[in-house]
Amino acid sequence: MASEEPRLKRRRLEEGEAGEQISPLLSLDMSRINGLVQKVVSEAIEPAINKLLPSRLKGGVKIASCDLGKVTPNLSSATVRRRDDQTVVLDLGIDASLEVQVSVEAFRISLGIDRATFRGSLSLAFRDDLAGMEFYFVNPPEIDYHLTGLARCVQCPGLRSIIHSALMEVICSKLVIPARQVADFKSEDEIDMVDLSSPDPLGALQLTLHSGKGLVAADISYFGFGPGTSDPYVTIRLGQATWRSPTVNRNLDPVWTEGNSTSFLVYEMAQLVQYLVYDEDR
Repeated sequence: MASEEPRLKRRRLEEGEAGEQISPLLSLDMSRINGLVQKVVSEAIEPAINKLLPSRLKGGVKIASCDLGKVTPNLSSATVRRRDDQTVVLDLGIDASLEVQVSVEAFRISLGIDRATFRGSLSLAFRDDLAGMEFYFVNPPEIDYHLTGLARCVQCPGLRSIIHSALMEVICSKLVIPARQVADFKSEDEIDMVDLSSPDPLGALQLTLHSGKGLVAADISYFGFGPGTSDPYVTIRLGQATWRSPTVNRNLDPVWTEGNSTSFLVYEMAQLVQYLVYDEDR
């Protein structure tokens, strides 16, 4: 009987072991990273912010400068696993604090970002014989920041939300699967950059939204007479893909019967489905 190839079991590295093995990966060359970040800010994030602005305000936001400053990464977890295509993957739970200095000019008003936090699980996938490496997020990371001077920017009251949406859009488009950054260590072999950066999906996930019950009343009736209500809709996100349901007007127990199904491509079994309920008027 032929012997089976030993399987690599998923296991969590101990704290000391993780620090010893991962510390070289966290030795960041901040000058190179700052240069890369500034390029992404000017070529992707700033245009994405202006694209989301109302028509009368488009082009009114400019990011004058961006410096990551001191980065304090904390490795919260490290797990080794074998992906469905048998590639060895190292999942790193990263919780980083950044003393950033970002200058934003919004409608001739100076704003700034002076600190930020970044939290997520970064996956490093090593191809056989170290022919190449991929790094990506299976699920979108969490990002928060402190925006100064926002009270003076009355022309666009939703600017903070717009900046956050644009930032997440760019990060997801570049680093959340199926997107990934790749390095081909052996250019002479049969694996090229296209092979590394264009994974095939495992399959498709079909979702159907049926109903909700006992939602919070976001719309209060005038003068306080009568019960409050809401106009709910649902957004569902998996990886880069987002779907929005139709709105059910004035209903705290909504039922969806049309346009309530969607499908997502699945690239890894560790992907999570995120769904959020909103009120149309807010």
